[in-house]
Amino acid sequence: MNDFKIEKDIKCPEPRTRNLKYPFDDMKCGDSFAFNSDIYVRVSAAASYYSKKDNMKFSIRKDGDGYRCWRVK
Repeated sequence: MNDFKIEKDIKCPEPRTRNLKYPFDDMKCGDSFAFNSDIYVRVSAAASYYSKKDNMKFSIRKDGDGYRCWRVK
C-alpha cells in the first residue's frame, strides 16, 4: 500500500506561459536579431534548447562587432 491520498475535485492550475528572454517565438524563417558577444553562450544555449523543443532551427554567426541569430527552419 502507498502513502498517497487520492483527492477529488481539485482544479488543475492553468499552464504557465513562456516568458522568453529572446524573440524565438516571434521569428519566422529568415528573421534575425543581433546581440553582443558577452551573451553568446546564453543565446546559443537558448536557441539550441528552443529548436529541439519546437522543431525549429537557428543559426548564429559573427556579424560585425557582435553576433546575429537567424531562424533557418
